[in-house]
Amino acid sequence: FVMLCGDSLLRMAVEGDVTLPSKSGLALGVNCTPGGQYHHISQEVTDSMPPQQLKIVLLCAGTNNISVSFDRSQRDYLKLLRVAKEKFPMSKIAVVSIVPRLDYLGSYVEDFNLRCKEVALSHGVSFIGLSSQFPSSAGHLWSHDGLHLSKYGLQQLLRCLEAAAFRMVQTSEGTLCLTDSVLRLIEARYCASSSRITSTDSGV
Repeated sequence: FVMLCGDSLLRMAVEGDVTLPSKSGLALGVNCTPGGQYHHISQEVTDSMPPQQLKIVLLCAGTNNISVSFDRSQRDYLKLLRVAKEKFPMSKIAVVSIVPRLDYLGSYVEDFNLRCKEVALSHGVSFIGLSSQFPSSAGHLWSHDGLHLSKYGLQQLLRCLEAAAFRMVQTSEGTLCLTDSVLRLIEARYCASSSRITSTDSGV
């Protein structure tokens, strides 16, 4: 079981407007806090009661902290990492990079993600970088406000996260730094495996 904990970027998945991917065979659950900053997500993690033991916990937060700056948010970020590790000591934890934004705060995302990555890896938490999966030229991936994702954008995000979770489950390595190119290879691999299983089951 894989749990995604994040802000309103995941709302459509919680409300059922976007279907959770299932090609990898992993079960995904989503918890979202609209407007949530790091300290809100920490509380959600603390209060969460997943239906079964979690293999992976993906922390999809930070976009609501950009206006505050990383230096001012770092204490809350570190608390989120600590809370997740203490709440789920048998699970693998990963921070998901902030999805690029098309609004006036978009120019801060790259530096914020770099700082998040450095801190996460130094504290034994994996990092999943997704920036190039969301090029600014692909406007259909965002809603009209340039902050929230459209259905197409959220589907893209969830596919990437499923691929990342699949990689984390398959490896014995403790801390990973997963990039866009690695995730594309992983997704292609488990899609091919799924196709072979389907073909065998149908007798083709």
